[in-house]
Amino acid sequence: MARRSKVRFEISDLKGVKLPTDEDIKHILRAADEIYNKILKVNETSINELIEQLKQTNRQVIKIILNMMSESKNIGFISFLTEWEKVEVKKVRVLIRKIIYKIKSE
Repeated sequence: MARRSKVRFEISDLKGVKLPTDEDIKHILRAADEIYNKILKVNETSINELIEQLKQTNRQVIKIILNMMSESKNIGFISFLTEWEKVEVKKVRVLIRKIIYKIKSE
């Protein structure tokens, strides 16, 4: 007996969903760059404020920031990432752990 998929929507349901415009993409990349630069300059007193800002940030921006961190191979990010991991939601914690592992292994 074949199992039925658990899809709750069909492609036709996505007709009203618009693709991001070039302006949207530029805005996302600009936000990621700004936050990445803040992370580079973070100190112990401002770390909690920055983590709180990251919790309110779009998931796409978070993924771009984490990708930038993994490409930089900067081991200085590990302490920030471990602090951030403690307060983040599960899906983002998984991404953070992957980046920490990648930075440590290189």
